[in-house]
Amino acid sequence: MASTPILDRLKPLPAPQGAVVPDKKKTRLRDIAIVSLVIVGTALWITFMIASPYAFKVSQVLGGWIDRLLPVNSSSVPSVLTVLWYLGVTPLLAISYTLIIHECGHLLAGLCVNFRLLTIRVGPLEIRPPFRVSLTREFERGPAGIVKMLPSTTAFLRPRIATMVLAGPAANLATAILLPRFTGESAISAWLILLSYVIGISNLVPFRGKNFDSDGRRLLMLARGGAQPSRQLAILKLVTDFNNEVEPKDLRPEWIAMATAIRDDSAQTMMAHLLAYSAAWYRSTVEETGHLLEIVLEHAKHATGEVRAGLICEAGVFQARKCGSADLAREWLADLHKEEQSPVYAVYVEAAILEAEDNIPRALAKLDEAENLALALPNGSKKRLKLKWLKRWRSELQTLPGSVPVSRWSHST
Repeated sequence: MASTPILDRLKPLPAPQGAVVPDKKKTRLRDIAIVSLVIVGTALWITFMIASPYAFKVSQVLGGWIDRLLPVNSSSVPSVLTVLWYLGVTPLLAISYTLIIHECGHLLAGLCVNFRLLTIRVGPLEIRPPFRVSLTREFERGPAGIVKMLPSTTAFLRPRIATMVLAGPAANLATAILLPRFTGESAISAWLILLSYVIGISNLVPFRGKNFDSDGRRLLMLARGGAQPSRQLAILKLVTDFNNEVEPKDLRPEWIAMATAIRDDSAQTMMAHLLAYSAAWYRSTVEETGHLLEIVLEHAKHATGEVRAGLICEAGVFQARKCGSADLAREWLADLHKEEQSPVYAVYVEAAILEAEDNIPRALAKLDEAENLALALPNGSKKRLKLKWLKRWRSELQTLPGSVPVSRWSHST
């Protein structure tokens, strides 16, 4: 298929973001530049203090604030450990509390407007329902904290999303305003108040960060309307239906059209076309379906971990089941083994290869193996969907004689 070079193994799958080894020389130059700026800035400020009474007064105000953060006798010189505690450890604790408050604001508001939790992360610590705690490096590629939730229904979706988004900064600002009324003066409370104001206000400013949008930008997009927020809403509606076990072939075409109306360099483009691909498997030609999967693979740099493994699995299964190319499927299977993710993806591709080779009994045995792996997953929508896909795939194999051409069989994942 000439129009699908990645799918046909003519071009490599894009590497995930952050996978490129940083240039040590550039990193060293950056560090030298930062240190130089700090030294030069300090020297200039001392010069301004000597030359300008106004600069000296500003320094006195800053010094008074530092005195509040260092609750030691003004006549004594604080020890190094004291300075490290109040200007090092204490602000780190305060920033952690501030992030937790921010994400819990999103979480509580989301639950109140009928969203359900997928995952909550603060720094490297990630929690998934019911209470599965793990460490992740996702924070290196995105925001310091994030809550991922899905709406249980699609009614009044725009105001519900706005409520959940606004709740994070609101929780920070409420903390900054109310905390002085209930606590005395201390270093931790001073840092917490300061950082709550900083994070609360800065998140209301519309800006684009590293692989994420600020809460203010998301609110502005929701208020303005247009193609991008419409795409986000359409993706949410499709994912909600998908997780509510609506058949892929029954996903609403108008939502798919809205979700795929924009093609930019984003994870949303990847997700939108992946949903369109799932529906196209049952109602479009092989060429149209393969084209949608190619677009997904073009944006695979936005996928990491299990999501990336799932995309590789889709490519292998497509080549085997839709195109009957067991050799290309084996090449995708070799890539899948390098991902070190759930073994169920490899079993899917192995079953598809056996199907492409008309070895139906062994393909059914592989589906049994995949079902056992799926049964070991924690209870939830992910487990239900995998079991449902396997049941559909098995029924397709069982109702078709071994002499039926592979191109007539259809995909289950």
